[in-house]
Amino acid sequence: MGFSGDTAGSGGSDLDNLLISPSIVLPASSSTLTYKVAAFESPGFIIPNNTYMVYVLPASSTFTSTLTPVLTETITTGNTAITKTIDLSSFAGQAVKLYFRHLSTAFQILILDDVNVTSSMVLGTSETSNKGQVGIYPNPATDFITIKSKSEIISTEVYDATGRKVGSQLKSDKVDVRNLLPGSYILNINTKEGKTSSKFIKKN
Repeated sequence: MGFSGDTAGSGGSDLDNLLISPSIVLPASSSTLTYKVAAFESPGFIIPNNTYMVYVLPASSTFTSTLTPVLTETITTGNTAITKTIDLSSFAGQAVKLYFRHLSTAFQILILDDVNVTSSMVLGTSETSNKGQVGIYPNPATDFITIKSKSEIISTEVYDATGRKVGSQLKSDKVDVRNLLPGSYILNINTKEGKTSSKFIKKN
């Protein structure tokens, strides 16, 4: 299914289960929550239509079902681990707990693994050798990022918060970010004058 080692699971019928993290103090800089989730499926017996919610709440608060989640999703594809990313920038500097809530009416099994909170990578200024002025907009972005540069743009690379390269679709002076999950990213811009790195946020 795409998991390795131990996982957390929630299964049964007519349930409302919670998995709660310890208290986490988020850094003052932006950070990202990533995890893998999957719905187990056994045709004719266990259906994959699992609905779950993710909440990010102050560590001192008490959970109630009336609170607003940061994500609600129904997984309709069975037996495949899906990697999800949630931007936690709006909670920067706070002590929080993460709540994963699994709801079901029929017999369903949800699997969760590799839950990580990562501070966004910030590149050092020594890596910026571009003498020309380079800017990006809009930020946050939903579809495309436009690069404003006095020097000719040669190429771009996009990295996620863990430093993994996730895209480099440059068209003229625009970078296509439509396929990126919501979260924080680093855009490396290579021009004839050198390289510049800029942080941006992808939103829905």
